This record gives sequence, structure tokens and C-alpha cells, in this order.
Amino acid sequence: MRLASYLAIVFVLVQIVLGGAVRLTGSGLSCPDWPLCHGFWLPTVQALETVPDLAYEHWQVWLEWIHRVNAAVFVAPLVLLVLLTAQTPKHRLLGGAAVVLVVTEAFLGAFTVFDRNSPWSVTVHLVIALILLVALVGSSTGPRRARVQSPILPPDCKQLAWIGTAVAIATAGAGAFLAKSGAAHACPDWLLCGSPWNQAHYANPDVLLHIVHRLLALATVIPALVLLARLPRRQAPVAFSWAAATPVVFVLQALLGLVTAMSEPELWIALSHQLVGALLVVSYAMVGWYVFRER
Repeated sequence: MRLASYLAIVFVLVQIVLGGAVRLTGSGLSCPDWPLCHGFWLPTVQALETVPDLAYEHWQVWLEWIHRVNAAVFVAPLVLLVLLTAQTPKHRLLGGAAVVLVVTEAFLGAFTVFDRNSPWSVTVHLVIALILLVALVGSSTGPRRARVQSPILPPDCKQLAWIGTAVAIATAGAGAFLAKSGAAHACPDWLLCGSPWNQAHYANPDVLLHIVHRLLALATVIPALVLLARLPRRQAPVAFSWAAATPVVFVLQALLGLVTAMSEPELWIALSHQLVGALLVVSYAMVGWYVFRER
């Protein structure tokens, strides 16, 4: 079961990166129907040449098609395997939740296409994928320890970990919304997003989106720093290690965000920004589930 969970986590991360690539290359509507692509299950070169007035390059169509195939061929079966191999009530519950989330993601993917890739539908699509990651991380951890064997941990550690997870998800969602809204470069400077005394500047909705995204990003690291001060290293070494890794991931994510906001970055930099944001969610979720396991 744990191997299936690890593999599912990897392929969900791949799915998130593929989704980012689809969005960043403007390929979201290269397959305007669903689940078919221009009426084909397999959009080969010969098939696409029969499509009248195709407004996209073939590679864009294939990118969107690979995004769909990864979800159907790898993610969905692995998540189902997680449920079928679950051995404890906790893991069966998480496996069932993961299956429901995958089904929800499939319908959201279809709705996103029919909704013409609106910013809010793309954002919800990403947020559900990140919540799915959290459930799969829980499935990858071992069973909860017996209370008599559990170390005594500060009672607020679990809440801090889940607050950090929620803020990391909200930050990623805000980033997806502002990028899809065309506001990715509304604030090309750092950190104040323009002059703090220029009120007209802050009346711009695109600028406000950036401010919200940046404030959420700054808030993301606070629970991790408090966790490092609160978690006993010897009694909860795994949770402490993930808590220690979280600020490192945050710094990398902040640097990638800085490059993304201040320039027209290469595609791989923008995709790295999205991937590291997802890894930040994984890191916090690891802390949360391991603290839950110990208590």
C-alpha cells in the first residue's frame, strides 16, 4: 500500500506539472472537447490534419492529451490500488477520500475545458489536486502508534502543521488565479509591489492579487518556524526532519517566485515554481500526518 501511495504521489506531482505546462503554453483549449480530443481518442498527426481551422500546434494538442492520459492511466489506477490495499480504518478512509477526489478532479477537468479555462475553474482544479496529495501523503505514512508508545508532543503541533498545509494550498491557488488572470507581471518589483504611498497603484485588481499571493507566501513559513521550536527532535525525528525541510523548500519557492515576477522566465523556471509549491504542501502534510501518527 505504501509503495502504491508513493507512486501515486509522484504521478500526481507529474500531473500538476503537466497542468502547469498546459496553462503556461496556452494549450488548455487545444482539446476543446472531453474526454475525446477533437473527436479522437488518439490525436495522431493524421487525425489532426483532418481538423478544420486548427488554431493550435500539434505539440500543444499532444501536451493536453498527455495531461489527460496521465490522470486516466496512472493516477486513477494507483489511487484505486491505495484503497484496495489499505489495511487500517485510517488508510481505508484516506484511500476512499483519494478516490472521491480523483473522480472530482476528472469532472473538474471536463468542466474547466467547457468553462473555457476560466481563472477560478483552473484554481479549483489545482486546489483539489493538492488536497489529493495531502490524502495520499497520509496513506503513505504508517499506522498510528499505540498511545502507550507515543511520545508526548505539544498539543498545538498538529494544528500548526495543518494550518501550514492550508496556507500553502491557498498560496498555490492564489498564484494559479493571478497567473491565469493575466496578472503574472503586474508587480515586477519586490517586495512592496510598487510604492506603498501610491494608493492608485493598489486600486488595481491585478496588483491586489499579487499582494494577497505574496502575503500568503510569507505566512506559509511561519508555522514551520514555530514547529521547529516546538517539536522535540528526539521524540519525533521524522516529523522534525520534515519541519526542518519546510523552510528550505519555502526559500527555494520564494526565489523562484521572485524570478517569475520580475522577468519573463524560461518555461522550466515557471514549472519549477509550481512543482516546488506542491512540494511545500507535501512537506507540511508529512509533518501533520507524522504528528498525528505519534499522538
